[in-house]
Amino acid sequence: MIPDSWFYELYSKTDIAEIIGQYTTLTPKGGKLWACCPFHSEKTPSFIVDTTKQLYYCFGCHKGGNVMTFLKEKENMTGMEAIKYLADRAGMVLPESDITPGEAERRKQLRMRLYNANRDAARFYFSKLTEGGEGLDYLHKRSLTDGIIKRFGLGFSPNKRTELTEHLLSIGYTEDELVRANLTRRAEGGSVYDNFRNRVMFPIIDERGNVLGFGGRTMGDDKPKYLNTSDTPIYSKKNSVYALNMLKKGTLSDIIIVEGYMDVISLHAHGVDNAVATLGTALTENQARLLKRRTNVIYVSYDGDSAGQNATMRGLDILANEGLDVRVIVLPDGLDPDDFAKKYGKDGYMRLKDESKTLTAFKIEHIAKRFDMTNPDERQKFAIEACKIVAGLQPVEQERYYDMVAQMSGFSYETLQSQGRREAASPEKRNNYTHIANNREKSPAFAKNDSERTQLLLIRCAVSSQNAAFYIEQEGMEFIERKELAEFLRRVCYSYRQSGKCDVSVILSSMEEDTSAVTAAIFEVSAEEPEKTAKECVTKLKREKLQAEIRALGIAYDTKQISAEEYRVRFAELSNLLSALR
Repeated sequence: MIPDSWFYELYSKTDIAEIIGQYTTLTPKGGKLWACCPFHSEKTPSFIVDTTKQLYYCFGCHKGGNVMTFLKEKENMTGMEAIKYLADRAGMVLPESDITPGEAERRKQLRMRLYNANRDAARFYFSKLTEGGEGLDYLHKRSLTDGIIKRFGLGFSPNKRTELTEHLLSIGYTEDELVRANLTRRAEGGSVYDNFRNRVMFPIIDERGNVLGFGGRTMGDDKPKYLNTSDTPIYSKKNSVYALNMLKKGTLSDIIIVEGYMDVISLHAHGVDNAVATLGTALTENQARLLKRRTNVIYVSYDGDSAGQNATMRGLDILANEGLDVRVIVLPDGLDPDDFAKKYGKDGYMRLKDESKTLTAFKIEHIAKRFDMTNPDERQKFAIEACKIVAGLQPVEQERYYDMVAQMSGFSYETLQSQGRREAASPEKRNNYTHIANNREKSPAFAKNDSERTQLLLIRCAVSSQNAAFYIEQEGMEFIERKELAEFLRRVCYSYRQSGKCDVSVILSSMEEDTSAVTAAIFEVSAEEPEKTAKECVTKLKREKLQAEIRALGIAYDTKQISAEEYRVRFAELSNLLSALR
């Protein structure tokens, strides 16, 4: 964990206005800087930069945070990438826990050497390919033009034991560096030899143009078919996406995920220029987050065989859990995206895309494949399994998919709906009436109602006063419903205990959660008497909670979930607690 003291120094050397000013024109007004928001289109400025607090906020779209947040949003950087960018800009070395500054600098230099070694290896492979021979012949037979080969930087690794190694050693790299980059392997006797030999080479490049590693494909029946760079100090396949560097800059309307290098390249060659691949691994949460930085809509286009369908199922929920709108492009059996694009071209593939299935529809059809739908007993089992999925949807979606299950199974809509209610109503939910009061809608980043505004006001009080922060931590933490606000409050209290001060910008630097709600609390509400206001807010929220529980208790009694005696006893308890707050 990077210490706060390091962030204090970093921000003292960083001008947030200078960085944001590269994207929009800032105008001084009332001691702050105002501009038209760089995140959404507007004519009247609603975007504010507070250089004292080192924060920004838009009153229109409600995006907000510190300079690191801005770079993450605007340049699609990860948190660590933003930190490294700002550190390089400020001439600072990134600290690492339990590591001396000298060791940290050594690791930084190693990473740069490995990036450079991979770049020079990619150039070597490309030059060998363009000399002609079986590598180039193979790619031409796969219908790749010289233009697309150059565009993706494809190459060829000669079938010689040490040709790449000798080349890289001759231009100044060490054996240890080449082994660390996984370009070279060390034999038991200590000698080194090329990792990739007699293979077509696919460089894996990040969004900044750094060559992270390679995939090498055999041109015959040799095993393994693909040989990939192992994890190194600069590359992890679970955190990387192939061809992410080939996408257009900025936010995209959608991205297509395929399985292999050739699928990606073939689609791009046929004009489908928003395709990427997951480097032969099952899709991971980190890869989903990488994609979410560029789009909100994902089309999954895996092979039409059963193995491809199973791979699709494993990745769907990961993408959906990241809040992405997921659709599935279903390919005919036996065809992969490469085959289909060659046979039917861009127009044919885009027709398939237009016919793509929603996540729910694909899941239901996938379930149906497990059963003999001509057998009544099997259709019944299918219907029960499908209802488990539909029961968790919104009411409008439920109507759509109960109709779909009805058509596939032969059961009536009403029967399926009843089955769905049974799946949704677990014994715990049926017997516990308090969930009615506790199941509240999550607060947005800005306050929609009085209760949400009160929670933002508590955060504002905590930032303004150490005593208020400790009081809220003790008495009011349960009322901070949004997890990022609760996490921020915990960090505020920790900061007060450690240093006696609270720097919002520094605290946000170590948070992975969305920071919009925090900046809404800073810019949209004020607390002139934070300690008094905090106590009033907590009392108000306690009262509202008790009132909600009393209403839920009444519903439970009216619907015969509890007895009259249970209602009487609990109502008296809640009423006494409510009276004590008045």
